[in-house]
Amino acid sequence: MIRFLCFFILISSSVMNLRAQESPVLKLSLQEILDLSDKQSHTLKKGNYNIERVENELAASRLQWAPELSLSVSAGYLGNATLTNRDFSNREVVDMPHFSNKLVLQLTQTVYDASMLEEIKQQRTATELAFAQQDVQKQEIRFMLVEWYLSYLKQINEKEVYLNDKARLEKLLSETRERYKQGTALKSDVTNYQLEVKNKELLLTKNANRIRIINYQLAKLLGLPENTMITPDDSFLAGKPDSLRIEADFFSPAQAPQLQESMKQYELFRQKERSVKVKRLPKLFVWGENSLKGPISTAMPPINKNMNDWGLGLGLSFNIGNLYKSGRNIKAASYATRMYKEQTELIQDQLDTELYTARTKLEEALDELAIRRDYKVLASELYEVVYERYSNGMAIVTEMMDAGNELLSADIEYLNMQIETFRYYYMLRKIAGTL
Repeated sequence: MIRFLCFFILISSSVMNLRAQESPVLKLSLQEILDLSDKQSHTLKKGNYNIERVENELAASRLQWAPELSLSVSAGYLGNATLTNRDFSNREVVDMPHFSNKLVLQLTQTVYDASMLEEIKQQRTATELAFAQQDVQKQEIRFMLVEWYLSYLKQINEKEVYLNDKARLEKLLSETRERYKQGTALKSDVTNYQLEVKNKELLLTKNANRIRIINYQLAKLLGLPENTMITPDDSFLAGKPDSLRIEADFFSPAQAPQLQESMKQYELFRQKERSVKVKRLPKLFVWGENSLKGPISTAMPPINKNMNDWGLGLGLSFNIGNLYKSGRNIKAASYATRMYKEQTELIQDQLDTELYTARTKLEEALDELAIRRDYKVLASELYEVVYERYSNGMAIVTEMMDAGNELLSADIEYLNMQIETFRYYYMLRKIAGTL
């Protein structure tokens, strides 16, 4: 009885461990995966920190307009003073009040500073640039995930095709063995089908490994447990292809993140050029000061009392050296601005070319998809005809195998073109910045 109880506990614990090790299955649509990546991507998290940084730098630059307020307090010991003639003769010691104190409160408020204004503008543009750079990274990561997702769907669909083809070959192998027993087929015919079945088993093994690799990559990037099995939602593949052709005409690179990033960089360098020029301008400020100090050592004899005085005024600061020192800096900034202007125009041309190419490729893929659909139907009809002839002993094995390979190729090519069509569609969205 005790042995039976121990055996039962061992079996129960083993079953529970197996259940615990089962991989959780998670069905995710493409949009759900993209939304998850926005939250889990380390690249985008780094970009968010960069945005927080530049926003704080912008806030810090605005605080430069706040008044400068300083307080200085000191106390000390004063030694006796010594008086002499100009030739250092007739030395005389003058008693001084030995305790000294000083309290100074100063206030400075900038009224006009062109350099400070330009710095704030630069920080504002730098913040907008950080957002544009984040959008560029977001589109790149999303398109990478789209390619992974489409490749994942492709491998899963290929698996179904290979399984169907393997089942078809196993059926033919069984029929050929029966015919061999009856003396109406050769041993080589049986061997050929056995080789074909083994070949499909090898293809299925490689296919399963590719599925595992892509599944691991997706789970890792999305922050999911590594043993999670992601099941893609392929319902969007059932949509009408012609709708993609119509939608493709509305994509434009005008708001593309790459173009926005380049435009912000150009604007930033224009502002840097202006900031170099405005260093030649004066700065205007107001000031106020209140001081309490003692003793009054400027009187003779010294007066052991505190003296409080205060004042207000308007100040002008002007660095004359900038008039002749900043010439080269202005030229260098001007060339940098022109360089980024050319870069913006270059990116505009590149985006136009990429958009035109992707749109053309999408139209080509849609046309080829329609042809592949018809090709698949014809290959299926051809296979049925050859199979009927083969069953009646009117076709040889090589004809049957050629027809089967043609059918397999048609199925695979149709699936590949279906995936490729959506790849070009999402490429268009990525170029336009709407992915």
